[in-house]
Amino acid sequence: MNGTATAPDRRKPDAEFVHATPLRIGLEITVAFALLLLLDRLTLGGHGFAGIDPHPFWLPVILAAVLYGTGGGIAAAAVASALWVALVPIVFASGQDYFAYILAIAKLPLLWTIAALGLGEIATFRERRLVKTLRREAKHMQEVNTLSRRYARLNEVNRTLQNRIVAETRTAGHVAEWMMAAGRPGARVDDLVALIALVADTTAFTLYRLDEGVPAPVGEMPGAVAAPVPGGVLLHRAATRRVPIHVGDAGDRAVLGTAVVAVPVHLGRGGTFAGLLLFHDLPPQRLTAAGIAALGGLSHWLDDLVALHWPSDAA
Repeated sequence: MNGTATAPDRRKPDAEFVHATPLRIGLEITVAFALLLLLDRLTLGGHGFAGIDPHPFWLPVILAAVLYGTGGGIAAAAVASALWVALVPIVFASGQDYFAYILAIAKLPLLWTIAALGLGEIATFRERRLVKTLRREAKHMQEVNTLSRRYARLNEVNRTLQNRIVAETRTAGHVAEWMMAAGRPGARVDDLVALIALVADTTAFTLYRLDEGVPAPVGEMPGAVAAPVPGGVLLHRAATRRVPIHVGDAGDRAVLGTAVVAVPVHLGRGGTFAGLLLFHDLPPQRLTAAGIAALGGLSHWLDDLVALHWPSDAA
């Protein structure tokens, strides 16, 4: 599937009577019988093809029934019957059986009518089946086109994800490697920063550590915009809370300054206040209630890792 499927052909070449108007059907029947009458007059003297078997009027009756269905066939049979009665000289002879006379007159009109009904119904039934088949085909082609578009979209997403994985400086493999090394001394702060960037889906943050009560930046992503050192009011509020401070809270907004979220950092869960993770910008989905809750989960494992790799007197 390549997304280039074309729409099905909705034409009905074998059932043109679906598109024919009554005016067109009447005109074509009239022309057909006019040509036959002209031929009759030029060759046989204009007696309605008397004595010719099979009668030439069968031709327009059969064609009308096959091409235009029951309605067209009955119309042609009616015209043929009227011309037959008007032109063919059938004389009631003396002593002739009256029913035989009526049968001689009505035989061909009756046969034309029966043929028009039979062939017309067959043609109509065939046309209806053809219409259903074409509609089913059109529906299937629409489904194929839909699947093709979705397949193309999945390919596009797959390529995007592959490019993102290739371009990502810290993938899940790096995270696993760092976590395996988390229990060893000498773990690098830049690895911790890269791990935060991967989880938070942003590089616009700074990790601060308290040295004798003064916040000092210890890690930020390369190219991150320098941010002002958090003030005393923000540090005091972070020291008394274990949940993120964010701009969605009217009381927190005033102390954050230019930042959007501040995550308190402690020396282990339940430990002392040791620093602050300050986000200067975040994707919109991270500022929702679910996003803030996810950042709260980030603070839990961040506390555990900080407890392993920051000195015990950091606070």
